[in-house]
Amino acid sequence: MELGTLSEWVAATAETLAVIVALFLPYYTQRQARKARAKRFEKIVSQGISRLAEGDLADLDDFKSFVKISSLLEIDDDLLALLQIGQTAVNVIGSATTLTQTQQHDLAELQQQLRLV
Repeated sequence: MELGTLSEWVAATAETLAVIVALFLPYYTQRQARKARAKRFEKIVSQGISRLAEGDLADLDDFKSFVKISSLLEIDDDLLALLQIGQTAVNVIGSATTLTQTQQHDLAELQQQLRLV
């Protein structure tokens, strides 16, 4: 039984590595894209809740739209958890034009909860 030449071994190793890369590169790329998307969602929800907690209700309709549309389109459970916190913030405010102490406290708690997700 012959083991073959060094060049055959190098070629076989290179082919094996190429197959491994071809199989796992899409998974790695998808995972990185999911992480980046989660960061963007967290930033948007966090900034939205921060503005609402400060009493800036001018962008409330845009925030509501973002949360509603994203919730309908998203299938990732982690991102849905972030969006649920955003929806809870929208529910806390309701149709108010100014925030009460209770609403501000509830929004502060949501910001803390968002950091834990």
